[in-house]
This record gives sequence, C-alpha cells and structure tokens, in this order.
Amino acid sequence: MPHDTDRDMLDAYRKNATNSSMLALTSVFIPRPTDADFDFGEIRRYFSQQTNQSSGEVVETSKLVFESLTKKSLFTVVELRWKISGLANDTTDPSTGEVDVRGVRSSNKAAVVEAAKVIPNIGNKLANTLQLWRGF
Repeated sequence: MPHDTDRDMLDAYRKNATNSSMLALTSVFIPRPTDADFDFGEIRRYFSQQTNQSSGEVVETSKLVFESLTKKSLFTVVELRWKISGLANDTTDPSTGEVDVRGVRSSNKAAVVEAAKVIPNIGNKLANTLQLWRGF
C-alpha cells in the first residue's frame, strides 16, 4: 500500500498529466497577424473549453484545431471576429451624437459578449479588447 506522500505525488502527477493532455489536445495558439491582416482590419480567433468544465480554462487554438474540436463533444468551441486595426474608440456624428464609426474597443467588446453566450467566462481571457491592435 502506498504511503500518503506517494499517493500525493501520484495524484499531483495525474492532475498535471491530465492538464498537459488537455493543453496538448487543444494546441494552445498565439495569433500572429500579418501586414495583410492589419490592412484588412480583423482576424478570426478560435477558442475552446472542456464541455464538462464550465469554469475551466479557455484556450485559444488555431483554425485547424478548432475545426477538429467542433467534431468532438468533449469541447465547447467558439469563433469570433477580432478587430486589429482602426481607431481605438468610437467616433460620433457631431450633429446627431450617434456612433458614426465603431472603434476597435467596442467592436471587440461586442464580439466577446456574443462569444460569452457559448463560453460564458471567455471575457476573462479577452479582457483587453485592444489585444493585437495596431493603432494609427
């Protein structure tokens, strides 16, 4: 029979092995927009979360991994459009006071709100709505 310290080490190993397997399966991804992406003004971003862990880690993935995860019931996935260039803030029409052009902040905030309908805690991962933004 294993000692308590052996059992603790085994439990820690299992936990780390499971987390490593999860991360390996979802292939953590960091987007690297190209100049063409910045010229276009936005990119698509892909996120996943284990279905049985609604408060679990939200992981950004590549498009290829995202497409394979959409076929697996073990993961909840969401795709969103993310603005990466343009004005940071909304501009308003002086005569009406209405938003004339939506800025990067509000566009990305709206994308996060929509994505949160699928993965409720994605806002924790995307708190910085100017992430990847190149201003001018």
